[in-house]
Amino acid sequence: MQSRILQNRAFAWGFLIAAIVLEVSGVSMLKVIQDPLLSKIAMLAFINVSYVLMALALLNIALGVAYSVWEIVGLVGILLINFVFFNPELEAYQYIGIGIGFVGIVCVILGEKHEEDALDTHDTPTGRDSTTAHHATLTKER
Repeated sequence: MQSRILQNRAFAWGFLIAAIVLEVSGVSMLKVIQDPLLSKIAMLAFINVSYVLMALALLNIALGVAYSVWEIVGLVGILLINFVFFNPELEAYQYIGIGIGFVGIVCVILGEKHEEDALDTHDTPTGRDSTTAHHATLTKER
């Protein structure tokens, strides 16, 4: 049971990472491909697949955590691509903001409530939480 939970979480994080890579790649297509129409089509294709993978990730990662990771890692990925290929000019306060974002995402990930913590309330034979199961039992008795 424990290994199954860890496996599901690992797959979810894999989906999230793949979604971020596709999002960053899709946005980068706007600069890489010279034809404006073709670059937009490529970007939309990458981002659509990215959203599908994000939806799969959300099956085992809390929405707030997944979205936070998606945003800050995606932002940093786009910045890295920009630094390597397009020579951006950022101010010192912009670098500070990126650093604060990293600290924030670490805090969000560390504060995530893991599925195994939630199992204590979901151990009824019906698969529903104990409050719902208790309510269903009381309803049947009436």
